[in-house]
Amino acid sequence: MNWSFGRNSNGSSFAHGRGRFVLPARIVEIEPGFVVGANLDVGGRSVRRISTRQLEPQTLNPTPHGTNIANGDHFHRAVQGVSDAIGKGTGRLGLLLPDAAVRVAILTFETLDAESKEADELVRWRIKEILPYPAEEANLSCQVLWKDPGSVGVMAVAARASLLAEYAGALGLGNREPDLILPSTLALLPLLSEREGDGQMLVHVCGGWVTTVVASGPRVLSWRNKELSGAAPDDFMLEVSAEVARVFASTQDHLQVAVNKVFLCVRPAVSPVQTEELSRVISKEVTCLAPGPGRGSNLSEAEAAVFGAVGAPIAGLMENCG
Repeated sequence: MNWSFGRNSNGSSFAHGRGRFVLPARIVEIEPGFVVGANLDVGGRSVRRISTRQLEPQTLNPTPHGTNIANGDHFHRAVQGVSDAIGKGTGRLGLLLPDAAVRVAILTFETLDAESKEADELVRWRIKEILPYPAEEANLSCQVLWKDPGSVGVMAVAARASLLAEYAGALGLGNREPDLILPSTLALLPLLSEREGDGQMLVHVCGGWVTTVVASGPRVLSWRNKELSGAAPDDFMLEVSAEVARVFASTQDHLQVAVNKVFLCVRPAVSPVQTEELSRVISKEVTCLAPGPGRGSNLSEAEAAVFGAVGAPIAGLMENCG
């Protein structure tokens, strides 16, 4: 999927089909609990170096409309530590943002000419209902998910321009923008099967939020992001299970899609017992998403542990590039 906030060279925010992007040489992901950075072997689609730093509570408070970075000094030290460990480099840079900092909508239209000037305006008008700021302040990226007679599906991702500037500034980029910017869950989607007819649900739990995505083959049908109540680690999977069960029921009732596969990505990871609880609540087998074999084969033992614990979105980017 060809995703980056802002407009393409033709002036449109649309990408088409399953367009491939150029894999950045470095990836930085920012989440409320940690910063992780990776230096990639672009040709070999593998990780050369990876490092992470924990963030103190309340350092980062992701929101789509206000200031996100509350403790700038601590944040800068964490980013600098990661950068020093993986090497700064001069190649393309990718940035993964917390899901809670952006807004995502799956929109359907009877007809839509993505090449027209009116397409951006129409999508912006439709998505304004879920934006907590004026729609004209949004940087918009759109992906045409399907185009059937009488039905066009579009995924629209919006981030406030001032928020993107805040993150770019905090990373020390000045006026330079990252070459690729995605919400972290979107980077996980390439790890799912695209086989037609496969009803799937992705459950991503990170930084006090849970994101659920329902897909049927290559088509993303729904996206929902919910803040968790801050329950103790031993109990929060009960809240996640309740949210997943709610989405599961809604998918069957309103989308009429039979979800046969459920994939779970929790960072940091939870115990197998908690995963079994989710499986029991929805009466489905739950598969934990993790980076595939070979992507981190050249890493040290310590780095491989980091990649396995928090690197699934980075693995997703490597799966989807071209």
